[in-house]
Amino acid sequence: MVLCPATPVTAFAHDQRPIDDRKLEIDGSKIAYEKMGFWTVLGTPNGLPVTSAPIGLSDVGLPIGMQIIGLRLEDNTTIDFADLLERQLGYGFRAPSGSHV
Repeated sequence: MVLCPATPVTAFAHDQRPIDDRKLEIDGSKIAYEKMGFWTVLGTPNGLPVTSAPIGLSDVGLPIGMQIIGLRLEDNTTIDFADLLERQLGYGFRAPSGSHV
């Protein structure tokens, strides 16, 4: 099993600008928005099961997530690990304040 970020940044405000105009800040540097999917290429294209799990909240109350990548055909293992992680950390789905979910 591999544990890694779900994205290179934590959750951020929705951006409606054209994709070429969007930038994300990582450690003080601006990167292209389309690089958001970088971490997803570890498991998904290889057919490995991947489960995303919340592991905390940012300073502004938005979720921080991680990926749990399992062995081929071990989907239940990643899901079970996410369940155990949620129980241990106490973070399950929480609608951000001000949302209508």
